[in-house]
Amino acid sequence: MSHYPVQKRGKFGFIDTLGKLVIPLKFDYASAFNDGLADVYEGSRRGFIDESGSCVFYYEYGYVGAFSEGLCPYSQEELGFDCEGYINNSGEIVVEAKFDTAFEFSESLACVEKSGKCGYINSSGHQVIPFEFDRAWSFHEGLAEVRVGNKWGYIDKAGNQVIPLQFNRTGKFQHGLAPVEVAGRWGFINKMGDLVIEPIYDHAAYFSEELASVTLDGKKGFINTNNEIVVPSQFSASKGFSGGLAAVNIDGDLQGDGVIGGKWGYVNTEGELIIKAKYDDAFDFKDGIAEVAIGNLEKDKHKSGYIDKSGIFVWKPTR
Repeated sequence: MSHYPVQKRGKFGFIDTLGKLVIPLKFDYASAFNDGLADVYEGSRRGFIDESGSCVFYYEYGYVGAFSEGLCPYSQEELGFDCEGYINNSGEIVVEAKFDTAFEFSESLACVEKSGKCGYINSSGHQVIPFEFDRAWSFHEGLAEVRVGNKWGYIDKAGNQVIPLQFNRTGKFQHGLAPVEVAGRWGFINKMGDLVIEPIYDHAAYFSEELASVTLDGKKGFINTNNEIVVPSQFSASKGFSGGLAAVNIDGDLQGDGVIGGKWGYVNTEGELIIKAKYDDAFDFKDGIAEVAIGNLEKDKHKSGYIDKSGIFVWKPTR
């Protein structure tokens, strides 16, 4: 059972994959479901509901994040104004708010920051990897990206530096490979730290469904894990493959890591534009449907809807 948030006339509810409204439009705000729970506001009350629409618990915290592995970051005050800790899926505090920043749990560990340094804790709040990194991210496939000074590398769950701090920028491991920047160009390493795809790209994203978005001469395309070009570089921007389709932008203006203007559509693994580029933003497919946006994104005047893999709206754009 999968539910997705929708907004209509200022109220939020949830639809299923067929576009049927399964939780009424009664909330003033609703997040997506994570770990089976969604954050909702109804009048002055805030809480988490399950996929039946029942409230699991109300809360009065100033900030809550998203649930992952049964735990959710929280702080008593608004985000950035107080220390952070973790609550469980009953709303009980299980890790006291004592960190400057608390990230979501991944592979049984969470990255936390304190006094400008990052380390890792377990679900009981016990430190398992010391606070010795200037920046660190979550674990994926048993390894996590960490930075000391201006160089990145990877550690294992024991805190061992298995791939030395040597890269300018890095990405997470997926399908046994991770994107890294070497001397201004991007390639891919394996878990031994060997460069298995030479750094020849302007930019590279992590693999998703065994394909990775890469940039050459300012245009995005896709390669497979053998560095074979599957979809030639031709798009202004792209997102990862999900459900056999990837969102791509045509005629947009690439600026840094983002894109301005253009229209978004979807390609298959053969590079065929299966869903025409006519949306102002487009997101990953999940359970056969994807959220798309139409209208001015910068001025927050857009409407959002959901399409199926044939491009037919199961929920027409609303706001």
